[in-house]
Amino acid sequence: MFRRLSRREWAVVAVGAAVSLVALAVAYVVLPQARRWTERETRISLRSEQLARLEAVLAQEASVRETLSALQRERAGADRRLLSGGTVAVAGSNLQLLLNRYVAESGMELQRVDAVGQAAGQGPLRRIPARITVRGDIRGLVDLLVRLQRAETLLAVDELRASATPGPRGDVDVITASIGLHGYARSPEGEG
Repeated sequence: MFRRLSRREWAVVAVGAAVSLVALAVAYVVLPQARRWTERETRISLRSEQLARLEAVLAQEASVRETLSALQRERAGADRRLLSGGTVAVAGSNLQLLLNRYVAESGMELQRVDAVGQAAGQGPLRRIPARITVRGDIRGLVDLLVRLQRAETLLAVDELRASATPGPRGDVDVITASIGLHGYARSPEGEG
């Protein structure tokens, strides 16, 4: 069959075979090699970026450790300002003891101290509410409020109601005050 072909036809067949071989070489050799080369270059570029970020993190290690230490010290200081107790009930009892002490130190007379309701809040802190009713003079009430504001534990006054009883000369003799407040305690383990 090939013997009957003219020179021109042989040239066409040879050129067609050469083009086919080049096309096959490009499709099965050159393109896969180029794809592998591009993927390799991309991986090298990504690894270089990762290495640069890792070196930047390592260069900041001392700064990160210092920041972490500062945050841990700050948290330890904040933990000292929370009511102590393994449970919310114990923390509420500690809040009542603290309030009794502040009332006594301020020279006021404690009429009543109540845990208002259930501890509220989600997450690492529980809000422990309380209400106290005290009786005394204006200096004692101011002293009590200052003690609550500067307490060694974190306390927040939510409500203050005061009424005065006039004395024999029309001046204020006795002040009765009701103070709603709350303290904070760390949530028991396993909660929040």
